[in-house]
Amino acid sequence: MHEVFDPMLTRDAKAEIAEAGRKNESHRAKIEAAAEILGLDEPTLELWLEYALSLHTLAHRAGLAGPRDVAEFRDHFAKGQSVLLAVLRRLRTIYIEARPIVQELAAVRSPTKEHMKRLRNRVPHSTVMLGEFFSTARLAWFPLLREEGYFENPPPLEVDEEGRVAFAEWSAARFLVRAAAADELQDDVVEILSAIDTDNPDARDKTVEAALAMTPARAARLAARIAAYIAGSDTWWTPRHSEELVTHLIGGGEVAAALEITRPLPAAAPRTADWRMRHAFTDLVPKLFPAAGLEGLALLRDLLAAELTAEGRESANDLSTIWRESIAGGPDIRRRDLIVTALNNAAEALIACGTATLRHVVETLVSDERAIFSRIALHLIANHPEPDLAAEWLGNDAVFRNFALQREYTELAQVAFPELDPGVKEEIFAWIEHGPTWRPRDLPEHEFDEYDAQWRLRELRRLPERPQEWQQRFDELVARFGEPADPLGPRIGRAVRSGTRSPKSKQELLELSDEELIDFLGTWEPDDEWFGPSVEGLANELRDAAIGEPQRFSRLLPQLGEMANRCTHETSCTAFRRSRETAAGSSGSRSSSSRAGSSTCRPVWKGVTPPTTVSIPGGSGRDSRSRA
Repeated sequence: MHEVFDPMLTRDAKAEIAEAGRKNESHRAKIEAAAEILGLDEPTLELWLEYALSLHTLAHRAGLAGPRDVAEFRDHFAKGQSVLLAVLRRLRTIYIEARPIVQELAAVRSPTKEHMKRLRNRVPHSTVMLGEFFSTARLAWFPLLREEGYFENPPPLEVDEEGRVAFAEWSAARFLVRAAAADELQDDVVEILSAIDTDNPDARDKTVEAALAMTPARAARLAARIAAYIAGSDTWWTPRHSEELVTHLIGGGEVAAALEITRPLPAAAPRTADWRMRHAFTDLVPKLFPAAGLEGLALLRDLLAAELTAEGRESANDLSTIWRESIAGGPDIRRRDLIVTALNNAAEALIACGTATLRHVVETLVSDERAIFSRIALHLIANHPEPDLAAEWLGNDAVFRNFALQREYTELAQVAFPELDPGVKEEIFAWIEHGPTWRPRDLPEHEFDEYDAQWRLRELRRLPERPQEWQQRFDELVARFGEPADPLGPRIGRAVRSGTRSPKSKQELLELSDEELIDFLGTWEPDDEWFGPSVEGLANELRDAAIGEPQRFSRLLPQLGEMANRCTHETSCTAFRRSRETAAGSSGSRSSSSRAGSSTCRPVWKGVTPPTTVSIPGGSGRDSRSRA
């Protein structure tokens, strides 16, 4: 009953209860205050006090005292029933009478303290009753409601033992949202909402709605509080209408406040590829730019940087050529992809509208050394080719030779190379003449010249309008090696098998004589080449060969057993067992063993068809491809 009556207590009543508590008489004070609200007569109040104040003496007995008299307990229980019946009857009467009172009080043009007392005492402070009052009451109630504390302490979030959450609507917030639309009350509403720190989702929502009802300048004063709400929200309830508030603030020139609210918004979006995450980037960024300027661009840059760091991509080589083949065109699947697209679109908006210069945009991006930021910068310069900036990037040897920047360097070269200063062109051709600075570690020395020539062919292919001398050399290389692939087309290059590779296929193993097979298994060693033949790959092919010729491998089983260290133990046993079972014609065992071998030795693809090859781009980034 305390929970029912507590919201209906006036400030004076609450102060009296607190004072009584210092004398250990708060229980009596609460009952007397509730009786006043209910309008109970004196005998009923005395009966309530007599019943309630002695409950603690009945609940506990001293030491080993014997049980109390049953008649005494029954008498006390009857008093409690009488008190409860009287209270419930009065509450029923109040609820029946309450709605007309709510409508009457809400319509009062000049409310007084007597009206406030009537609201306190005659209207049940339930969500429904108060919700109707705060939705319809005249704004003249504002000072009285504030004085009585109705705009303080929204009900907190309730978490049960199993972690489930529940919350009650903060009815008073309805009135605050309406008051926020009145110019003369906006400062007061800002002061009230700024002083509140609540975990109640409804109160947080209403704070955003109130800000939307205000002028942008006043709404900006709530930005810090709303940003804190967003940052502290679970993804299931980020304050709604936050993106609308960003637009509202941007439209009023309150860019700093808009960015303060934006900063936690993408971070609060779910990390999974659902509509809420996509919405946070695809819908929000166009609202921000170009008004957000370089500060907004830095915000998105830092967000992408944090995402890459969370993925363990902290070095300059972020492997972005693998997960983001081109800057424009996606694919926008993962969170990092959406941020890359948002960052590029934001930069384009700044440049196209003249909000920031191309150079300043590029400087903002490349303050992070990871390759994806330089790739976006090169892509932007290619779209807006300023001669000086283009020359700086095209004339940079480190950029020219960086495998991660090849595609975007080519984009820029296609549009800016013809107009470069002759000195810069000569420098680029000198790099091509010098040849590559990296070759595969296992490349035989006698193949160096051919490798270098093919490298020069690919580099010349990237440059349009070559001088006659270099065009002639290009034509000679084309006649020797064929037309190179379009450097801006889909990536092509050396293909490697997914999963594992074997030094010999099943058929090649079967073509060996028994002596050759035993000798090969006894002498072959895997090298250190990434994606090269492996012990696991040989085990797979050996198992399949045993399945193909079970009788032969059954004869060889003693010798093959000595070679078990050449394969993973379980794989070897599976292959040899499969051979024995096949020879014996045990179809049931064959099926079981086959499944066991597959699950052990081959890569598992869940829900997709495994690709037969993985395309790895050629060039000087071999170490990066290996790590990928």
